[in-house]
Amino acid sequence: MTSKKIRWGILGPGSIAKSFAGGVAGSRTGELVAIGARNPAKPGLAETFPGARILDGYEALLADPNVDAVYISIPHPGHAEWAIKAAEAGKHVLCEKPLALTAFEADAMMHAARKAGTFLGEAFMYRLHPQTLKLVELIKSGAVGEVRMIKSSFGFAMPGFMP
Repeated sequence: MTSKKIRWGILGPGSIAKSFAGGVAGSRTGELVAIGARNPAKPGLAETFPGARILDGYEALLADPNVDAVYISIPHPGHAEWAIKAAEAGKHVLCEKPLALTAFEADAMMHAARKAGTFLGEAFMYRLHPQTLKLVELIKSGAVGEVRMIKSSFGFAMPGFMP
């Protein structure tokens, strides 16, 4: 990619996509240009994603020459299929976690991205989170002593059972 802004498209306009769009809105390096939706007539999409073109279907987003990179926020079972299709369309991909459901799917996704010469990444926030950077700084400085083991976990409260 060049020094110009990355033109993002989002596959699937759900709640995680809204959070991603908010991050892009505050970015100096990216701009949200399009949303690929299975139901582009769904009320509120234009208001939820201001300035983004609402396209009819995921294929339309991948075919759009004004989209450089795709954020995949559809349900997990579709991550591999659409990441591979995006790579084949020449789009860089940031895929919501989990990247894939199996190691086989992840391997196929990485292979497609390598073959296409595109980026594939999992939207796992901790790699670049300020707390993680501070922890690395503390470890490198010796402030916490010799690190012999790191144990961590990730979790969050769900608002209730959602079948």
